[in-house]
Amino acid sequence: MMRKTAAQEAIKQAETVINDENATPEQVTEALNKVNEKKISIAKQAKQALVEQQQKKKKAKLKADADLLVKADETGKNTR
Repeated sequence: MMRKTAAQEAIKQAETVINDENATPEQVTEALNKVNEKKISIAKQAKQALVEQQQKKKKAKLKADADLLVKADETGKNTR
C-alpha cells in the first residue's frame, strides 16, 4: 500500500505542476522525474512478482517430476 501511496503522491504533485501556469522548468523537471521514478519502480515490482510466480510454478513442476522419478525408481526396485 505504501508504494501505491507514493505513486499517487507523485501523480498528485505532477497534476499540481501541470495545472500551475507559473510552474518553473525546474518544477516541471522534478515532477516528471518523480513520475518516471515511480513508473520504473512499479514496473520492477511487477516484473519481480511475475518472476516469483513463475518460480513457484517451476518448483511445483520439479517436485511433481521428482515424485514421478521416485515412484519409477521404487517400482523398478520392487520388480527385481
